[in-house]
Parts: sequence; C-alpha cells; structure tokens
Amino acid sequence: MSYPAVEALSPSLAITLMCKGAGRRGLCREELSGIFADEVVLGPRLGDLERAGMIRSADGRVSITRRGKALVIPFLWLRRVLGLSEGRG
Repeated sequence: MSYPAVEALSPSLAITLMCKGAGRRGLCREELSGIFADEVVLGPRLGDLERAGMIRSADGRVSITRRGKALVIPFLWLRRVLGLSEGRG
C-alpha cells in the first residue's frame, strides 16, 4: 500500500493529492487531464476514487472528501518523515 506513495507515481494518489491541494474549489477535468493526458488512465481512476468515496464530482469539478483526506494525510506525513517531496517518487 505504501510503495506507490514512496517509490513511484500512483495515479490515484496523485489525483487525491491534487484535489486536496485545490481545497473546496476542486479541480475541473481539464486540470487533471493536463497531468494524465491518457483517458485510459484518468477516467477509470476517477471512477474508482468516486466509488470508494475519496472524491466527489459536482458541477464539472472534482474535489476531495473527508474520507479522501483521511487517506492522503498519512501518506503526506510518511513522505515528509522520509524527506520526500509531495507527489514524486
């Protein structure tokens, strides 16, 4: 579970981190597709995260939920302890 958060880019973790960074404003799909240009990667990840209750979609924007924050914050803490930057391996 922690390997992608430490060693490599996990698209699902990257999406939730981006949503957390956007706060209540959320992100539009175009902002996300700039990072994940391949719809084969972006679409399924967004669906998975929404079904898991990590993000919500409304008015064309995606934002993080309380559950998503509860998942992301420990990973951010772990990366800081290891001296790693946010969102990079």
